[in-house]
Amino acid sequence: MKALIYCKNKAVDENLLKYLDGCCELESESVSDKEAFLNRIEKERIHMTFISLADKDYVEIIEKIKSNATGTVIYLIGDKDEDAVNAYKYRCDGFLKSGNIDEDMKYLLENFSFLSKRIHRLKAVTFGRFDLFVDGERMELKNKKAKELLALCIDKCGGRVSLEEATDKLWYGRPYDERVKGLYRKAVMEVNAFFREKGIKDVFINGRGYCCITKDSFDCDYYRFLENPSKEKILYNGEYMFEYSWAEETSARIEALYRNF
Repeated sequence: MKALIYCKNKAVDENLLKYLDGCCELESESVSDKEAFLNRIEKERIHMTFISLADKDYVEIIEKIKSNATGTVIYLIGDKDEDAVNAYKYRCDGFLKSGNIDEDMKYLLENFSFLSKRIHRLKAVTFGRFDLFVDGERMELKNKKAKELLALCIDKCGGRVSLEEATDKLWYGRPYDERVKGLYRKAVMEVNAFFREKGIKDVFINGRGYCCITKDSFDCDYYRFLENPSKEKILYNGEYMFEYSWAEETSARIEALYRNF
């Protein structure tokens, strides 16, 4: 996960970076130029931000982060206790006093695991039937093959799905010709259109002859199980995307892993 700091107070900036460097799950960086900072927010998936109230542009920056609709957690940095009211005023997630970094950061990071759940606007359910939820609402792609292509990408855990593999699994038995390639391209377009309509960026990636998903864009039961089988085995109900025959291989691996814990 990524954390970005926007603070022109060098001492505060260095202390905060030093603290964040000890958090192995975070890739932390400070960007003091406003345009460069906003460019990063626009083009990358940033999970946590720290914005200094000492900069006169902080309201514009907060609004830009919120307009990006990725659920990025926003913490404000101020010099005085009364500055904390701005976190409430601008609907941010917390306040960090510049002279009390160690104590405040312990509290903020403890709460980050809870706050960061909203970063995942997308939830993929793979145990049982494959379903996709956006902001808690179950979604159904109009094109069934587009939904299956997305499921295949999730099954690959962020790895690339080649055009050849996709056409073989989704249109099994069909000749590998221009017509089936056209069906693949249509499915890709449908997935892209779906995320574009929802205002969700950088989730589904496609290039020449391949497609994939960014793994950390989803809250996914399969991924949670893989990361901690002993703790998350309760999620598994004995089935994995049972409507797709190509999922049987992964299902067998999940079953074997489940039995070992």
